[in-house]
Amino acid sequence: MRGSHVLTFVFGRSVLAGLALGGLTLGGLGCSGSDAPCEPACRDGFACVHGACVSACNPACAPGERCTAAAECVPDTLDAAAPVDTGGLDTGGLDTGTGAHDTGALPDTGSPGDDAFSALDAPPVIDAASVLDAGPPRCDEASVLCGGVCVAPTTPELGVRTPTTGTYGNDMFYAGDLAVDPCTGTMGLAYAQQISRSDNDETFLMILAPTLAGAPIGPIRVTTAPGPATSAAIAWARDRFFVFWSDPRHDPAPETCTRCLSELYVAAYDRDGTVVTPETRLTTSAGSTTIASLTAVAHPSSGEVLVAWTDSGDRQVHAGIVGPSGAMRDAQVVSEAVSPQRGNSPFVVWNDGWTILYRHDDPDGARPDYLHARTLASDGTLGADVDLRVPAEQIALASRGALGHATITTGGSALALRLWDPSWTATTTLPITSGTFDGSRGLGWDGTSLFFTDTSLSVSLVRLNALGTETGRVALTSDVGERSTSDLTMHLLGGRAIFEWVYATTPGGSVVHHRIEVRDTSF
Repeated sequence: MRGSHVLTFVFGRSVLAGLALGGLTLGGLGCSGSDAPCEPACRDGFACVHGACVSACNPACAPGERCTAAAECVPDTLDAAAPVDTGGLDTGGLDTGTGAHDTGALPDTGSPGDDAFSALDAPPVIDAASVLDAGPPRCDEASVLCGGVCVAPTTPELGVRTPTTGTYGNDMFYAGDLAVDPCTGTMGLAYAQQISRSDNDETFLMILAPTLAGAPIGPIRVTTAPGPATSAAIAWARDRFFVFWSDPRHDPAPETCTRCLSELYVAAYDRDGTVVTPETRLTTSAGSTTIASLTAVAHPSSGEVLVAWTDSGDRQVHAGIVGPSGAMRDAQVVSEAVSPQRGNSPFVVWNDGWTILYRHDDPDGARPDYLHARTLASDGTLGADVDLRVPAEQIALASRGALGHATITTGGSALALRLWDPSWTATTTLPITSGTFDGSRGLGWDGTSLFFTDTSLSVSLVRLNALGTETGRVALTSDVGERSTSDLTMHLLGGRAIFEWVYATTPGGSVVHHRIEVRDTSF
């Protein structure tokens, strides 16, 4: 719906949780009064953990170095070849002289669908030895984790790519979703496409090089099942593109059903387009249901992805955490309401945990829908439902890191900047005037400015400062045909705004395309 709107900034709680092991924390090594003492006492550079001396340096020092009392690695001039003294601690396959892990073979997890919490997806078991390798560091908002180190993201080259072509009634494609590997700038495009004038649609994947001259990989056909595969979503997590979709293959008549039994599926591919996670069914419904409004957002380091969707069977928003094997854990209903209420249109961001924003009917089941928010921690803990009492029809959500979140909605009131305190209580509203917004078209925060797309005449990228004042605007479309832009998504990465959308060559024209456009945000 186009019309008047509300731009909402939400200042949420920033969770800074230290990892505690008895009296040992990653913030500072020390002995716990409740733990067994170390006899003899640990020498400089080691800490007492459960009765054993563990190196205070994390990660462990390299060969020829020693750990000091200040937890720093310095050259060991006395005996550079001496191994690390673990104080008799069982290091669980860790070569303490080199700091390298002997991982052995990966566990046999069987079929990914057999165990809803497979060994590949299980959170790490923390014991005293794990302090020597405390896992990946926590990166700030301006950096990403690549190869275990926080670095500036690698962004795709500026410019326009048009990777697909289809025609109405023959091989038309529907919507799409884009993910970016921040370590290489490689992009993945997932979408549904009609097959040879039939009622059958399948899910496809295109992998796009970070450079304009680089050849794309694909299209890769992800699905081959009968019936319409829809609602494609994609996320990059650590080393693979997770592709999510729904299809009605388990319906008695998958190609002719009107209220189909559709289920949620996932498969994953590496940067070269090779399958690394086979197709896995994630839901098992008892009756007719439609999976819609799919959205997927990765954990910044664990290799897991939260996927959220609307289920027409119970008319609620659902979410679950999917790991590298394809198994889903902690699947649960997010909107938690009974008929006639319904939840829909989930948006998800990562901000010290996943934040899920969605629309929900008023308690009597009548319109308008109102904006609600919940958090989902990486351990699967679902936070309390917060009714923001903001009328909403089109919505979008962006993370502002320690500042909280920004939301933009259409809901029958003037476009306004709304500020929230950590308890989600509105404190003030500032007026703002800036074009027309459609919530499907994206919202982003780069640490300094807020960006959204204006669809009033042509499609433009608009930049706002923290007070809601427009500070820049650049057109994304240039001809009449491109102004029919639909299903636009936006990602902000390292000074780049990366867009994906579907457009027709001419208004009402039969030829349609996906376009990927990379813009500099310093306009």
